[in-house]
Amino acid sequence: QAVNLASNVTGTLATGNGGTGATSFAPGKIGQVIQTHFNTNTAYDFGANTYGELTEFRTSITPSATSSKVLINVNMCFGFESDSMPIFKMQRDSTDLPVGNTYGSYSPSARQGMFTNYYRASNEDLGVMLASFSYLDSPSSTSSLQYEIHGNNRGSNNKDIRLNAPHSYSNWGDNNSSGHTSSMILME
Repeated sequence: QAVNLASNVTGTLATGNGGTGATSFAPGKIGQVIQTHFNTNTAYDFGANTYGELTEFRTSITPSATSSKVLINVNMCFGFESDSMPIFKMQRDSTDLPVGNTYGSYSPSARQGMFTNYYRASNEDLGVMLASFSYLDSPSSTSSLQYEIHGNNRGSNNKDIRLNAPHSYSNWGDNNSSGHTSSMILME
């Protein structure tokens, strides 16, 4: 005998039979989207094995519930000095979000990061790199939260990076200039 599932089945399918035990589902939703977007070109010199904030990325969000998650999307255009190998990390209210393992002979706090982007070429200071990164945070808070990007350069030499332009940029319109944009997007 056939059973009409649309009209003759009610109740909950037991978890032992493949069900979830739930009688209804509330679909997920995006509560808010906050974006910081900029095209300024700023040079940063962090010093040797020292992190410094890239202040243009500073973005805040206030979650609506302690159970909310915050999805962070970063798109960063940057140029760098030859042989600098920049590395980046993210912070929420001055607390590091999970970072990777240390590599090489550098101190752990100085060389751990969430993402890096590096290439070797004869004219490294003429290029612009794009680093894209996403992270899903569970802040357990309904207070205003500030997310930041911090950068660091390798080794004992002070090497700098330049946001949204090649390292060798001098003036808009010269042969080494280019207009790029970077952004941070927070979604609850």
